[in-house]
Formats: sequence, structure tokens, C-alpha cells
Amino acid sequence: MLPLLGALTGILPRTLFAHGVNAVAFLVVSLALAVWGRETLLRTQLNRSVLGAVILTPFSQLMMALGCAQLGINAEQAATLHQFLWFVICAGLALSIDWRIGIAALGYLIGFFCSAHWPGVHPLSSSLGNLVMTIVAAVMWLPMRASREGPGDPAT
Repeated sequence: MLPLLGALTGILPRTLFAHGVNAVAFLVVSLALAVWGRETLLRTQLNRSVLGAVILTPFSQLMMALGCAQLGINAEQAATLHQFLWFVICAGLALSIDWRIGIAALGYLIGFFCSAHWPGVHPLSSSLGNLVMTIVAAVMWLPMRASREGPGDPAT
């Protein structure tokens, strides 16, 4: 929902430099969480794959911002291209982890085409794609967590 909140508050990244700063900040937070939770996050192949995607995404966005600057692509167009990047990453996860992530990939792809056709809708389409991804993740992981907790076991 951050892109929508950014649009409503008027603090959307308006330059490629701002996109790069956002990507670096997300990358730093992702790496810090990876280091902090490394024991749990590195325990299973699923966790390692998701962690890899979480780190790959902001790194890819940073590289895209640098490339867009070289190509003369403006910040709004770069934000639209980010949705395509998210589609590709989610599609790869759907192929390698769980088909349901493909639903989120489809949401990002639809958002990409909506933003390409109607440039002003990027914050909304991006936020809706993020919402779909959040719902998909909850549907996938909450039952797995519940199945690991026996009846009456406290949540850990």
C-alpha cells in the first residue's frame, strides 16, 4: 500500500535518484532482517528461496533505476517498469516454489499494462498488486504455521 499512500500524501519518488534511494533502503532493511533472522530464514529451502527473492527485488530495482537513467526513461515510466520486474520475479517463484504465487504475478502483470496505458494509475495498480501478493502469501503461509503448532501449542 506504500505507493498508494505515497500518492495520497504527495511523497512519491519523483526522480530516478529517489527510486534508487528507495531500492537501497529496502535492500538494507531486507539484508538486516536476513542477518537478524538467519537461523530461521536459512533453515528450509522455501525460506531461502523467498529470502533470495526479497533481496533480489530491491537490487533489481536499483539496477533498473540506473539503467533507466542511462536510457533517458523518466521516474514514472521506471515505476511502471518495476511492476513488470515484480511480475517476472513472482512468476519465477511460482514456477519454483508454489503455483499460487502466479496469482500475484498476474496481478503485477495486469498492473503493468494498466499503468502503461493509464500512466496516472501506477500508485493504485502497484498497491493492488502488493495487496494481492500479501493475500497470496497469507493464504500460503498461515496454514503452514498452524500445522506446525499442535493443538494448544503457543504461537512462537
